[in-house]
Amino acid sequence: MDLIDLSPEEEKTEKKVKEYLRSQGYLPPQDIEDVIAFEQNNPHIPLPPGTSDPLAIIRNGIQKPVRKLVIRVETSESPTGIQNLAARHGDKLTPDILKQMDEDEARDEKKE
Repeated sequence: MDLIDLSPEEEKTEKKVKEYLRSQGYLPPQDIEDVIAFEQNNPHIPLPPGTSDPLAIIRNGIQKPVRKLVIRVETSESPTGIQNLAARHGDKLTPDILKQMDEDEARDEKKE
């Protein structure tokens, strides 16, 4: 039972989408034609060496792949434009705030 009444054109489109999804392996096949379509669209990829024998896999145990750790380091201590915008919750700077920022910057330059 369908939850929605579909027009004949919509049913035809739904059928084509499901056929495509089955041929790509996103839905399980329902008949031999789906299996043949999947095999035509997805070339056979051979197993890696040492994986064709199930008993050898059991003897060797589970080997987890090594993950590479990438450390991201910021090169500047000053925040980026997007970080500034996020800190203001997307609000624009008012003229008063811009004036205060200029005064603070001028005062900091005098200290140096």
